[in-house]
Amino acid sequence: MVLASSRYFIFDLDEIPTGLRDSEAVKVLQWDRRNLENYLIDIDVLTDLLKDPDIVKNPFANQGEVSKLLRDLAMSQIGEFTARQVYASYQFEDPGLRTADLRGKTLEEIADVLFARIVLVQKQVCALEDSSWKKTFLESCDSLRPGITAVWEARWLDVCDGKRLFAELFQRVMFKTSLPRFKRRVMLEMRGRRTVNWRSIESLLKRLIET
Repeated sequence: MVLASSRYFIFDLDEIPTGLRDSEAVKVLQWDRRNLENYLIDIDVLTDLLKDPDIVKNPFANQGEVSKLLRDLAMSQIGEFTARQVYASYQFEDPGLRTADLRGKTLEEIADVLFARIVLVQKQVCALEDSSWKKTFLESCDSLRPGITAVWEARWLDVCDGKRLFAELFQRVMFKTSLPRFKRRVMLEMRGRRTVNWRSIESLLKRLIET
């Protein structure tokens, strides 16, 4: 039984699954796709809207044009995604100050913690050489990219950054409306047509509320 005071939290996936779990007071949902906007990449709905002269200044001719543009925008993210994956694999220490560094500690203890982290960062980066590190980094990217591309070829609708895709769509296409209004129109169309993407969102939200 869900308490009347239950709180609901919805998280984007963003490549990092949350470790949070449901309790009687807290219910957690993480999208199966990268973020909510990925569910709005509904090709049929977007095609009809992008063909509408009341929405865009230069309407698209057919679904093929729309699908190609959306896919190209998504696949253009692979280089950045690959670089992030490779860089993260180095596990460089973050020198930033954290709440845990301060809470309940004396100034001397805080200084010790921070200096220990600075020393670790120093050890990680001081031995690096520009030419050799750059060469290794690029080789790692070249090695990783084909596998990422293969996944994105099959699942770009799920794994690309949907928020970024819509933002870049607005840079490429001359719209007669704002981005938030366009997204709202997409959702209304999806709901009215009961599309597969809409039913996926609905199913996840029902599961969140009813569990």
